[in-house]
Order: sequence, then C-alpha cells, then structure tokens
Amino acid sequence: MFEIPYFEDARDFRDPWYPGERATAGKWLEYQWSIYRVVELYRFVAGAAKCFDPNEALVFEINVNELDGRRLATENADVRMGVMDDPAIEQTFTRRQEVVAAEFTGNWRELCADVLEAFLFLYHKNITRKIILDWMHKASG
Repeated sequence: MFEIPYFEDARDFRDPWYPGERATAGKWLEYQWSIYRVVELYRFVAGAAKCFDPNEALVFEINVNELDGRRLATENADVRMGVMDDPAIEQTFTRRQEVVAAEFTGNWRELCADVLEAFLFLYHKNITRKIILDWMHKASG
C-alpha cells in the first residue's frame, strides 16, 4: 500500500488570480498535483509491469478519501481555472483495475486518463480528454 497525505491539510489556499477566493486548510485539493500524483502512480505501475510475465494480471486500486467539503483549486498562477468550484459530489473516490501486464505497459496513458476523467467529474469539471492528456504529458516529462 502506498499512501500520500494531503499537503493541503497544512495550509490555507489563496487563489493567485482571484485574491478574494480562499479556502482554509483541509478544505481544498490542488488540481495540478492531484493529476501529477495519479500520473506518477501509473508510470510506476507501468515500469513495474515490465517485471511480470506479459500475460500476468496486475490488480491495483486507487482510493481518495476525505473529499467531503474539499474544493478543487490550484496555486499555480500559470493555470487559470477561474473561481473555485463547489466541493466534490462524493466523499471518496475509488477505482480498482485489473489488467494484464502487456496491456498495461502499452496503454497506461489511456487507463490513467480514464481515471482522471472520472475523478474530475466529481467536481463537475467537463474537461476534455485532450486537456487531460496534455496535463499528463506535462506531468510525465
């Protein structure tokens, strides 16, 4: 099990574009780093999948907890999201995937984009697949 604590619990948020837009610690979630965290996980699993037999099944699960009351935001002034949205429509987000190693190594970006799309839907973000893939490209270097 791999767990990443919320750094957003330790500090308040202040929007770089809308100075009046704020959120207290524990009530926001960094948009950019949320995407980067998921991409980092998928890249790791894609690398680990190369150590398995190509037909061996990989099973993993993503659990995001404590979303209750958290609004999606970013402190990155280069990303213009507009005024923060309403909190997530669910308190948790869980996605379990089972896929053979060879398929995962070849399709990890699409599988990752599927999960990100579902996660962003919790915030009523109708973000296009192209935008998600662009962010993934930036996250994976």
